[in-house]
Amino acid sequence: MEHNNYHVPGPSSGRGGPVAAKGFYAGNESLPVPLAEVKQVRRRAAVVGFIAGVTTSIIIIGLLALFAIPMSRPSKERGRDARRAEAEQMLGSMKSQVRATYARTGDTSGIQTLTGAVPPTGNGCNVAEAELEGKYFTILDKVEVTDEDFTITAVSVNGKDGKCKLTSTWSGGSGTFTWTDE
Repeated sequence: MEHNNYHVPGPSSGRGGPVAAKGFYAGNESLPVPLAEVKQVRRRAAVVGFIAGVTTSIIIIGLLALFAIPMSRPSKERGRDARRAEAEQMLGSMKSQVRATYARTGDTSGIQTLTGAVPPTGNGCNVAEAELEGKYFTILDKVEVTDEDFTITAVSVNGKDGKCKLTSTWSGGSGTFTWTDE
């Protein structure tokens, strides 16, 4: 059987082998297609499939990296953030005590420490000394007072996690945490 390197697309051509006679049609609407052209189309389809697979792989790797990068931070930094959260929580609690004392007395000048009796008999905010001690931070027993705001300070027990100052206004608000690596 003689082959002429033509392929007829469509259901009558099977898997795409060469056609026996030139001009053989699979129905009136189909034209013969040279085998070289069929192979070229298949190669292009394979290249497009390969590029789509590579692109999909890159997108998946990118998404995995997006979620893995925060987890790849050194555990020291993650631990430091957790320890610093203790200081911010303790400072927030002390801020509430100072503001409650101010609400009772209406006078900022009498507030100097966190521990001790409330003015007019003392100059404190009635905080127990045990409340100043955390696992990683200690709150200094001093309140820095101005007419507009006050500041409370926490220092790290190990000296490596820094120092935090919470400044808050007498009228309210969440206050501002300022961290230094002292």
